Amino acid sequence: MQLQTALMQDWDDLRLIMVVGRRGGLAPAGRDLGLHPTTVARRLNALEARLGAALTIRAHDGHIALTDAGRSLAEHAAVMETEARKAHEALGRSVARIEAVVRLTAVPVLTDRFLAPRIGTLLAAHPGLRVELVADARDLNLTLREADLAIRLARPTAGGAQVTARRIGDLTYGVFGTPDAPARWISYDPSLAHLPPAGFIAAQGGTSAAVAVTDANTAQEAAAAGLGWAVLPVIVGAADPRLVRIAAARPPAREVWLLSHVSQKGLAGVAAVADWLAGLDWSARQMTSGA
Repeated sequence: MQLQTALMQDWDDLRLIMVVGRRGGLAPAGRDLGLHPTTVARRLNALEARLGAALTIRAHDGHIALTDAGRSLAEHAAVMETEARKAHEALGRSVARIEAVVRLTAVPVLTDRFLAPRIGTLLAAHPGLRVELVADARDLNLTLREADLAIRLARPTAGGAQVTARRIGDLTYGVFGTPDAPARWISYDPSLAHLPPAGFIAAQGGTSAAVAVTDANTAQEAAAAGLGWAVLPVIVGAADPRLVRIAAARPPAREVWLLSHVSQKGLAGVAAVADWLAGLDWSARQMTSGA
């Protein structure tokens, strides 16, 4: 399939394949597009027939992935979408107001426990801004605009020249539990042994703990239920009135990195959210007063 042919397709078709690839399924793509899933499937089949190329790979569980041809179309659509957003924002700047939708992803414990409770200040400063918080531990595809901004807890190793990254802070960790919690660890599933909190717990002899979890949200709730000690970001644990900080060895901090796609440069909405994120107190200095 020639690139020229792909670029001549109707914008609605390009957007269709982009959103299907972004969402990974007919139903979620339909919700974004305001279409019934059967309509999405019909239009997708018609597009593939017209181009004479398979654009998607459909798994038995309903998940849809893009072929190389589909990804090429989706990436061009993402560029067009970004240019349209820039034009829209240019109109907004003419009246000194940011009108934008920005999709931000981070691990669930940060979106749920840290970002969501604080984002009201950002929205109050920019009434025309809408932020979509995506709680997901996966590395979402910034090229396909699965997210505009991504918070990651380690230096990025993928993305190449298309992804910009800057370190915006250090996430400090502590050990938390209820005042009467037994002196035992709430550990992580063995599949997560590579994570620094899991490694810290293993070093403390907590590999055979009575409770093992797969994310920090669950660890926090298990600790609040009095089941043991959890390793949590201080910005999360210190804000939970059910928990106290345990005087144990101090877990290592993790770097906080902010990722975006190079084409997002110049988007006022993305810049406003990025500046807000960079100004947050990730190390919890204000909460712990040097603790």
